[in-house]
Amino acid sequence: MNDEPLVLSTPSLTIHRVAGPRVASHVFLAMYGFAGVCGVLGALGEDITTIMLPWLVSMLGWVVLFGSYVASLTPVWSAGMVEVRPLGVTFTLARGSARHVQRSELAGALVVPRRIGDGSMSTVEIETVRGDRFTVALSDPEDARRLVDRLGFGPGGMRVRSRLARPSRRLLNPLLGGVSWIGGMLLAAVPEALFQAKYPYDQIAYMGVWPLFTVGVYLLLRRFTRPTEIVVGEDAVVVERRGRRRVIPRKEIEATGALPIGTLLVDEERVEAVRRLVSERTAPTGVADDALATFAREGRSLSEWRDQLRVKMERSGYRDAATSVDVAGAVLRSGRASPEERVGAAVALRVAGEPPSRIRVAAEAVADEGLRAALEAIAEDADDARVEKALRSVR
Repeated sequence: MNDEPLVLSTPSLTIHRVAGPRVASHVFLAMYGFAGVCGVLGALGEDITTIMLPWLVSMLGWVVLFGSYVASLTPVWSAGMVEVRPLGVTFTLARGSARHVQRSELAGALVVPRRIGDGSMSTVEIETVRGDRFTVALSDPEDARRLVDRLGFGPGGMRVRSRLARPSRRLLNPLLGGVSWIGGMLLAAVPEALFQAKYPYDQIAYMGVWPLFTVGVYLLLRRFTRPTEIVVGEDAVVVERRGRRRVIPRKEIEATGALPIGTLLVDEERVEAVRRLVSERTAPTGVADDALATFAREGRSLSEWRDQLRVKMERSGYRDAATSVDVAGAVLRSGRASPEERVGAAVALRVAGEPPSRIRVAAEAVADEGLRAALEAIAEDADDARVEKALRSVR
């Protein structure tokens, strides 16, 4: 890693706050649900304190929700500066405020050309694990590529996570809330209509059951309207859409070229940037099929597999030892290798005495969580049971 800092000035540095509003939204749901429980208890016990409490909690919750919604719709923007150092990146606004993000907190960085009038400008969109996004506009496309490379997400770098929703998608949240509110009301009225329930059900329904049903309907709707997220790795592309997670191996992408991203409320320019990234990371690696087959498991137990790979690495001899290690390293980073062949290459590198850091770097570039866990276990010389458990979760 280059230890020299990279400092770039930008005419536009935008901070899109997601983590804070998301926490506030969860707080609101918890308060609204708590108000419903208190409403049920109050209606059953007819205690004035318990009856009034849900109304107070609910009103306070609406204040929290309104504040989170305003915060999500009002990004911080100004000219500024970006400084990349080995431990992280610092974003400094023109007015002097700064925010530092550790490298471990970064989820991805992507060059997205944005149309501005009749021209375009390169932007680097940097996302954190918690969901916040920093958008850095740069007039020189080469500066944009340098920034992504120095952050560790360039060619041969770490996997890249990107949320594909356009900013206007946030306007969908009030609609979901309204539908949930009406749905909760209708669901709360069903038992009374079916069983002709009498007092105190009418109070329970409108003071407790209604809010609880509303929260439940909202959580269900939010699951199926969640914005598409995509993770691009050397091994595969992971698409999380409509509450489902699909792992698409690079071989399948090379054969079909299809990515099930969808078109509803997605940012088209960011989608095109992701497609370019996928194309770059599916470029041929030049690893021969017989080299891949060398590291195949072929039904062996993990200990037998390790012993067989040790024999193969030792048989290469002193003159070919470097070549064998290089081949194993190439298979470890090859998109054409199956997950088990990648794991076999990692095992071969460890029995050949290669440092675990080489495997950890490869694991950071992997999109499939199961494969990444297996590689990390091998790098840590974990017991066979842990490695086998990780391998069973490989998609």
